[in-house]
Amino acid sequence: LLFYRLNISDVEIRATAIRKSLWHPAKSGVIEIGDSTLGRFGEIHPEVLKKFGIADQINAFELDINLLQQFSREPVFKPIPKYPPQIEDLTISFPLGTKIGEVLRDMKKSNAFISDINLASTYKDFYTFRIYYQNPEKTLTDAEVTKIRAKLTDFVCKKFGGLVKV
Repeated sequence: LLFYRLNISDVEIRATAIRKSLWHPAKSGVIEIGDSTLGRFGEIHPEVLKKFGIADQINAFELDINLLQQFSREPVFKPIPKYPPQIEDLTISFPLGTKIGEVLRDMKKSNAFISDINLASTYKDFYTFRIYYQNPEKTLTDAEVTKIRAKLTDFVCKKFGGLVKV
């Protein structure tokens, strides 16, 4: 939500071992844009907590305010579309370890008529995506959406090993 409000895109959040003494090496991660690290997050290392006499598990995060300001952009306002989107939910199962952020990013970029995609829900290894199909020039027909969906599911299944739930 923070990155959305600051209009910062292309943020990658990934789990990784952080070799700083503050962070637990197996339960931490980084927030990056390209080669820049915006922040770190995770569980505080038990040895650090022990030094302060804290018995509980504590999670925390840190963000580089200067980098947040650098990557923040003024919002761009678009006119309200003349033609409505067709909206559908699509559930796909992925192998363990698949980075769903990458899946979302690549799905959005796969077709110009996919105006938005959100992760609607998850259950075990099933991910339900809410997909908005929209053409700024006309209302898409069911046949056109079917073709776009077929290309999208084929792309996702081949690239990420997904299986579409029917």
